[in-house]
Amino acid sequence: MPDDDENDVEEEEEEEEEKEEPKQVPKEEPKAQPKEQPKEQPKEQPKKQPQEEPKEQPQEKKESKASKEPKQEKEEKPKEESPKMDAVPEGKEEVAEKVQEQPAEQTLTRKERKKKEKEEAMNAKNPLKKEDELEVNVGSDSMSKDIIVDKFDLAFGSKILFKDARFALNHGRKYGLVAPNGLGKSTLLKNVAVRAGRFAEIPAHFTILYVEQEVEGDSTPALLSVIAADKERTRLMEEEAKLNADEDNFDEAASMRLSQIHERLEEIEAHSAEARASSILTGLQFTEEMKMKPTHDFSGGWRMRIALARALFLRPTLLLLDEPTNHLDLLAVIWLETYLKKWKSTLLVVSHDQDFLNSVCTDIMHIYQEKLNYYKGNYDHFKHVFTEEVNLKRRLLEQQIKEINKAKNEQNKKGKDKVDNAQKRAEQRDAKTKGKKKGKHDDDELVSKNDKKTLDKIPRDYTVNFEFPDPDKLSIPIIQVNDVHFGYDPKKPAIFKDLNFGIDMESKVSLVGPNGAGKSTLLKLLTGELTPTVGTVNRNRKLVIGRFSQHFVDQLDMSMNPIDYLNSKFSDLQPQDIRKMLGRFGLTGQTHLQPIKLLSGGQKSRVVLTEICMRHPHLLFLDEPTNHLDIESIDALAEALNEFTGGVVLVSHDSRLIQKVCNRIWIVEDQSCDEFEGDFDDYRQALAEEYEERVEREENERKAKEDERRIKREQELRVRQDRLKEKQKSNK
Repeated sequence: MPDDDENDVEEEEEEEEEKEEPKQVPKEEPKAQPKEQPKEQPKEQPKKQPQEEPKEQPQEKKESKASKEPKQEKEEKPKEESPKMDAVPEGKEEVAEKVQEQPAEQTLTRKERKKKEKEEAMNAKNPLKKEDELEVNVGSDSMSKDIIVDKFDLAFGSKILFKDARFALNHGRKYGLVAPNGLGKSTLLKNVAVRAGRFAEIPAHFTILYVEQEVEGDSTPALLSVIAADKERTRLMEEEAKLNADEDNFDEAASMRLSQIHERLEEIEAHSAEARASSILTGLQFTEEMKMKPTHDFSGGWRMRIALARALFLRPTLLLLDEPTNHLDLLAVIWLETYLKKWKSTLLVVSHDQDFLNSVCTDIMHIYQEKLNYYKGNYDHFKHVFTEEVNLKRRLLEQQIKEINKAKNEQNKKGKDKVDNAQKRAEQRDAKTKGKKKGKHDDDELVSKNDKKTLDKIPRDYTVNFEFPDPDKLSIPIIQVNDVHFGYDPKKPAIFKDLNFGIDMESKVSLVGPNGAGKSTLLKLLTGELTPTVGTVNRNRKLVIGRFSQHFVDQLDMSMNPIDYLNSKFSDLQPQDIRKMLGRFGLTGQTHLQPIKLLSGGQKSRVVLTEICMRHPHLLFLDEPTNHLDIESIDALAEALNEFTGGVVLVSHDSRLIQKVCNRIWIVEDQSCDEFEGDFDDYRQALAEEYEERVEREENERKAKEDERRIKREQELRVRQDRLKEKQKSNK
């Protein structure tokens, strides 16, 4: 890593040398020249020291007034670049001395050195950043609480994502970033997180946290991993302990410093950190036992929850969340909604969960035609306003095209009349006919340009249509569960006891309940992947099941393309038939021949949904089918499931999907599966009220404990100060 950093510094210095040479010619800056024009000097000759900046560059060679303006341009230029920050270098004084010993043309200015040191300090403060992540910029010196970045461009490879776009966030607002997949939502968040390019204009006082990767697995318990994210708290408490332990050297300076530490610890609620971290983990469905487990014992999904908990615990001034609900169950999603409603800082979130956006967001940021458009209100309000805008533009387009066609028809009629009247004189007729043809061609060309110009402005609808074929009717019950017990380990308590229920083609069931209660296990029992320990699960012998698993990628052959994969499952179908089926589920033609391993998560899930559709199932068992789908695709899935005449058993954290599809709610917990009396809205509201009460109660408890600790610290400090005064009197 150090070698790479040094090479980067050398390359930047060489580029600065090349760019600096033409700036040495004083003739190009007549306004900055003194009355007597100095002669052009060689590059190695000492330069005149500018009087205006004696403090900023005391060790640099003298510079003439004629080169003053070019030098300012050189100092301002690094603000637009992204310096290499792969690791936080140590021993900054030694590095600075080495830089000062270099030749003048390779010496970093004081402003550049300060910028680099600020970047190093910024990296040290970011506990969620890994050394191999993108390079980080410090940001501007502005003290604004809002963020405004005008006219930025952003591309992913050769694809232009944003052109002359405006990025603006108001302090304390909660923004939902929405757009179909592939338009740059995640790319935008990543660039904002590291202040890349124009985003270096984001004020440096903003602490930005982007929850993208799971925490690394090690022996640290989950609770301590969350608490350890606050580096400032750790440092201050270590310093406090050191000052308290050094009784012999406790003087007025130590007393003053201890007071400052206590004040800052109180500001960041340091002594209630454990209770606050534990509360967040509880909301994310960690049990007390799980909080004490090492992070390496958790799966990737649970480590993502720990990463989210660390970000919420740190309370940054700008929190960036990219699909935070993907790794959460329904209960955790409802808790997170409740928690973020009370979030006081600025939030920017990407989510496919419409209910989550409606519940949390105060504003919607919409990516459209390489720009960012802003709408006050939640997602439903945005959807209504945007639809009205689209319809208005369509009406204007239709009116404009009618006017163009009317003008075109009138012009053609006039041209025909002129031709009929001109037939008496052959020579004039030829001339007029040529003139008429020329004029008609010009008008047609104008109409064509107008049509194209108008069509470019009309919004292009992004539509997705899913469809599941209606199955043949089967006699009921299709699945009957009789006195079922099940457990993975005979030495441990059973997961289920005394299950009795039936499922038919009219069933539209949502399985809800705490994480780990057995929802996925129950699906496996119903589909035959698991066998009951006691009891029976009877299925109609003609039953065809469509199964979508959370880990659907396990059933795909990554080396094959979608057409070959599906053809291996359904050999009687022609490739063109398979292409049509893939197209119905939103896979474009260019992806049909790509290896599945190169497809995105959403594209892979569409391949699985296509396979399920081609099986013509009677029952659909869907376990978190929305994780990789965008909002439009989730709406299309909900519509398809509503129209499907077979049965559906659904496990999902997406409230909107459950509301649209399911008419029965089954709660899986405490070794049982019982139907909830009421609809999903009733169930969701009951949970939300419970979580709100708990969050408020825990916050009051933390404040009370913090007050007790503060009073105790103040008393201890007074005692030590009194001892210090007595000691000083005795010395006199």
